[in-house]
Amino acid sequence: MVSWRMGRWSRCWTGVVSRAALTGALVCWGVVVTWQVLADVSLGGYLASWRFSSWAFLPEALLRHAARLAGLLGLSALLAGTGRWLLGRLSWKPHNPWEGLAFSFGLGYGAWGSALFLLGMAGLWRRWLLAGCAALLFVPAAACARGLVAEFRGSLRRARPAVLTVLSAASFWGIWLHCLRYAMVPETFYDALVCHLALPARYLLEHRILPVPENSYAGIPALPQMLYGLTLAYDSWGISASMLHHSMLLWVACAMLGLARRLGVREAGAPACAMFSLAPVVIAESFQVSVGMEWALFQLLFLAAFLAVPGSPAGSGERRGWLVVCGVFLGLAMATKYLAWVMPPAFLGALVCARWAGRRGAGPRLGLPDAREAGVALAVAAAVVAPWVARNVLFYGNPAYPFFSSLFGSGAGVLPDWRQIADPGARLGMVVSWEGLKGFLLHPWHFLRPVMELNQSTGPLYLSLLPLLVLAPAPRQERLLAWFCLAAWVMLWLLSPLTRFFIPLLAALSVLLAAALSRGEAPWLRGPLVAWSCAAGVSIGAIWVVLNVRQEARQEVLLGLRPYAALLGHTAVSYPTPPYAGFEYVNARAEPDARVLLLGDSRSFHLRRPAVASSVDHPAVLETWANASADGSALWGLFHRNGIRYVVENRGEMFRTASRLDLSETGLRSLRDFWRRHALKEFEDCEIPDRCVAVYRILDSREAAQPHAASDFFSSYRVEPR
Repeated sequence: MVSWRMGRWSRCWTGVVSRAALTGALVCWGVVVTWQVLADVSLGGYLASWRFSSWAFLPEALLRHAARLAGLLGLSALLAGTGRWLLGRLSWKPHNPWEGLAFSFGLGYGAWGSALFLLGMAGLWRRWLLAGCAALLFVPAAACARGLVAEFRGSLRRARPAVLTVLSAASFWGIWLHCLRYAMVPETFYDALVCHLALPARYLLEHRILPVPENSYAGIPALPQMLYGLTLAYDSWGISASMLHHSMLLWVACAMLGLARRLGVREAGAPACAMFSLAPVVIAESFQVSVGMEWALFQLLFLAAFLAVPGSPAGSGERRGWLVVCGVFLGLAMATKYLAWVMPPAFLGALVCARWAGRRGAGPRLGLPDAREAGVALAVAAAVVAPWVARNVLFYGNPAYPFFSSLFGSGAGVLPDWRQIADPGARLGMVVSWEGLKGFLLHPWHFLRPVMELNQSTGPLYLSLLPLLVLAPAPRQERLLAWFCLAAWVMLWLLSPLTRFFIPLLAALSVLLAAALSRGEAPWLRGPLVAWSCAAGVSIGAIWVVLNVRQEARQEVLLGLRPYAALLGHTAVSYPTPPYAGFEYVNARAEPDARVLLLGDSRSFHLRRPAVASSVDHPAVLETWANASADGSALWGLFHRNGIRYVVENRGEMFRTASRLDLSETGLRSLRDFWRRHALKEFEDCEIPDRCVAVYRILDSREAAQPHAASDFFSSYRVEPR
């Protein structure tokens, strides 16, 4: 008896020691990871960034913000109500109220985005029509949304939340409200001004979705741009679009809460939302107009439907319905960005891995979709994304423009610069080398301190908790999600090194990691959560330093102390050497139908005239036209046929990016002759050292024949023949 008791005590003591040792190792690992993020970052600048003389809003600024917040609430009700009505017609039954909210909004978002795309292709993108359609359908949609809210309130459990839930919710809402002030000023994010806002603004100017071959981003599926276009119909500054995108973090949180309940770990929902929102890259993405949050929402909804399929009886209508839901949200995710096209192979890879693990007796024995059922989901997804592919074939002769242009040819007239676009192929070749394999294995570690900017970091929490996916026992459904995340992560790594493209996977991983901490099988693992949460809070404070120290101009614009032009016309974070001064001149002087050629810049959003702007992946349009012209008269003919009446030159940006015009001898001669006879400088702003903007008016034949001052375009920098 004594020996039995001693043996039992010994086994208990051994278990305690081993668990304590493992917990201590995980804490040390978290400290190392956190230190890697915080190295060389000064926290003193954070408080300095908040030093303002007054936080009082001017009355007109407060009214503008209130009107835009009301517009955001109305648009959200329109989308969620539309989705709720469609859910009722399709008889889909979400698992829980949070999932119902996310499904309704996601489905309404997809329906309105697809309808706006078809209206644009039909040439019906007029401000009064888009705003009128939204206003006309608002009342019935708002009624459906009101019913959705009533159902949501009635199904919630009236219980006192846990302390961790309260702290997590406070962290999430604190971050969202903190970053809302950035979304309530004009957008300065480079990509938004090139494509996410610039393209729908161009469609509104032209009243239709049209080919923009000089912009390599114009061929990318862009469902969110359709909704941004709807907001631009009543807010041309793009602030409402920025607020709509920022609100996506709330809907992603709804989807995460719903997914946690579907997995049976409802207490993991709030910590998962906090974990996701604490990532620096997520903070930066939330208030910069882009498509990462929308992709994350559709992917989470796809995963929720994916998990619902095994729980449905084989051959039942319910199972077929969930397969259709899978396909719909898979297709909507693919309609946000080309990189989301990794989801179908990741979906199939997760099924194959789950079946392989099941045969070995180590994996889930679920009612997984067979090949025919998976084909149904993929066919529905293909039908949803097909209009975007058809548009590219119609406009550019290439279903995946600008990629694979050498394979499909191009009807665009301007081929991409393959020095930029061929990079994924180089990454694919790295896999076979030892350095490439090592780079892949260290990929999560590299996300801690990216080479470019700290706001591209995932933060320490993900990497600190990553061992839990191996150490903590996981139920069958969570393993299925883990297989999907692993397959998608591998393929995304082959395509891009940018951290922000992994945000959708971070959302799913947040749920998995929070579930690993919340389950009762390993309560001893909850101890490190306090240390890791503190580490995440400190690291997020550090990232706020980076984001806030240079945000004083935004703050003053938010309060109404400075006009929008003061922010847009000067260098600011993510907005180097802006050409806004030249845009203001053209907006005030140019005829409504005048077209503008941008030289040295591609950020055309704030230009209220149709613009021809070369993207960074393309040779400059001026270079292409000059090389194709036999003389200056032929080059003027190209300008005349394309309706170009002004040229805005961002000389400071050309110096910054070391841009040059790669001209042939004939092209250089043609450009010199054309510029001397047909280009008249009317405006120049070079007061700030890193900014020099000039505006040239293109003279017609009659004006060119009259005496006028020759421009000094070639005196600023050298343009040599190749």
